Amino acid sequence: MGRNLFDLHPWLRKKAGKVILLAKDQLKVDVLVYCTTRTFAEQDELYSKGRGKPGDIVTWARAGESYHNYGMAFDFVPYKPGTMMPDWKNDKVLQAVGEIGEDLGLQWGGRWPGKKRDPPHLQSSFGLSVHELQVLYEIDGLGKVWWKIDKLLDRRKREGD
Repeated sequence: MGRNLFDLHPWLRKKAGKVILLAKDQLKVDVLVYCTTRTFAEQDELYSKGRGKPGDIVTWARAGESYHNYGMAFDFVPYKPGTMMPDWKNDKVLQAVGEIGEDLGLQWGGRWPGKKRDPPHLQSSFGLSVHELQVLYEIDGLGKVWWKIDKLLDRRKREGD
């Protein structure tokens, strides 16, 4: 699992950088992006936790079903004030950072229902379902997925969106 923002689609990379900067500016909170892109194998490994492997369930998505698999999602955690210690339990700050992401046009996992709620998660689907992404990925890997995203972004720009 990567932490490198360069593993994200360039449009989302810019949004992730803005989330970090706005959290610092508006909330006076440092934010760590701790997960960007995951391989399919890493996704299946996470999915197995709490389902035959020790640990709690941490994801509802199998390999190919997560926007992380396509460089279209990232997970974040705020630091405790004045420290470099992650603050996993601060729901108020997670929500505030999630709302910053929403203001930037991202989908926040904190809005998901029930057990699937995922407050440290931000993504953009670009209107593409995971099934569509799987098909594109099978054609030519991540390059084809990002090509499609670029085409969608170009169309939005031409239409003045």
